[in-house]
Amino acid sequence: MFYAAEEYADGLSLLVHSFSTGIGIEDENFNFMNEVGIRQRTYDDLLIWACKIKMYHEAEILVDAFRYRANKEERDVRIFLIDPRLEQSMRIGYIQAGFQT
Repeated sequence: MFYAAEEYADGLSLLVHSFSTGIGIEDENFNFMNEVGIRQRTYDDLLIWACKIKMYHEAEILVDAFRYRANKEERDVRIFLIDPRLEQSMRIGYIQAGFQT
């Protein structure tokens, strides 16, 4: 599966937040990043798992809070709206918020 740059950023944000919450991060910790490991793609699997967790979390919010539905289709799960007017109203809200800034 392909992830957009924003999804990778969300996944990395989750990893940094989890590390910070569980262990703690100090400014000097960023001086010890494994640049070679990053270039050699050592951490790619971890980042992809974080992307998947973020996607599951987003789907959970859509199903629980906004009355989306989930259907299992072979190995995939499809998230969809029963009433498309909800998505239209959400998009209009985003557009209106964009005009206000």
